[in-house]
Amino acid sequence: MQISKDFAQSIVTEMKKIINQDLNYINVDGTIIASTDKNRIGTFHEAGKLAAMNEKNIVIEYDEQYRGSRKGINLPVYYNNEVIGVIGITGEREEVEKYGKIIKRMTEILIIEFSMKELENKEIEQQRLMLENILFNNEMEVRTVFDYRNIEELLEKEGGLIIVSKIVYDDEYSLEEEKRIFHIFKNSIDDKRSLIMIYQSMIILLLFGKNDTLIDSIIKKIKEIINLKYGYKVKFGIGQIKYNAADIKNSYMEALDALKWIEKDDEKEILYFNNMDIEIIIDMIDKVTAKKYVTKVLQNLSPKEIIKYEEIIKYYEKYNGSIQKISEKLFIHKNTLQYKLDKLYKKTGFDMRRYHDFVILKIAFLIIEHNDMDSIINY
Repeated sequence: MQISKDFAQSIVTEMKKIINQDLNYINVDGTIIASTDKNRIGTFHEAGKLAAMNEKNIVIEYDEQYRGSRKGINLPVYYNNEVIGVIGITGEREEVEKYGKIIKRMTEILIIEFSMKELENKEIEQQRLMLENILFNNEMEVRTVFDYRNIEELLEKEGGLIIVSKIVYDDEYSLEEEKRIFHIFKNSIDDKRSLIMIYQSMIILLLFGKNDTLIDSIIKKIKEIINLKYGYKVKFGIGQIKYNAADIKNSYMEALDALKWIEKDDEKEILYFNNMDIEIIIDMIDKVTAKKYVTKVLQNLSPKEIIKYEEIIKYYEKYNGSIQKISEKLFIHKNTLQYKLDKLYKKTGFDMRRYHDFVILKIAFLIIEHNDMDSIINY
């Protein structure tokens, strides 16, 4: 294993802050690839090469005792029981020798951490490529890039579904926050077979063999951690379980549809496509037809009244028409609510308290919820 020049430079720079001595990082071929003395970068260091070759510390008593070397100490650095470089500390022997073991150990720890991070990043990138190819390319293209058999076998045996999620925030959140939130998602899923990626400000998951109870448990964990750490809400759209690779794309589209609806709901944060009913039909209505319908039903209402009655009809459905519960939720008297419903009937000809009229009004308000109000009804 070889480490990059930039990473090696970060090591020696940080170590100098601790011991206030110049340091070099030397490749096994004797080339100084990083140094706190910029003039030495790229030069040959004979003692460093010998330290790597013989796997032992070399103390230099005076400058040029070895070609390109200054007095100090050079210690081989190990990774997986193999010498991958040498850390050199410049200075008087009695000063630098006491730091040798700790600096060497700290360097090795940093390299292990860096290596683990690199492996994790590689895994994340592989998952992204795999998931992108599954969702956005045709089957033959996927097969030319990846060994696809394992996923096909998993889907056939256990089934899989797509979850699409989005963070709800008031202001822009940083790229660093996005990475941390991504890792919260990743670490909340125990199943290593799952695939995850960030795509267009969404976090997309492909889960295998999970029922609704397990999915709810995973989502609950993610929501709680993100809300506790950042105060953000997270919206989740969940597609249906599919049993072959071609249909996973459909699960993705279903999850997107569910997310699109749940984003407009101030109270709910999770929506399964399985639990969508009339919303599926609304999605299929073209703008011209939608505009005709909403205009016919709600044309006598002002924009403010539409917003007000949109809230009322949501609670009317949620509380199954209970005037008591709806009025409590809206912080108004029962008689005031009845007056508002009477007023709606007078203006539109539809009484929310009648089942037939409720359905007509519900469809109109769902169309508005699904679209931009100004594009649906003109005033």
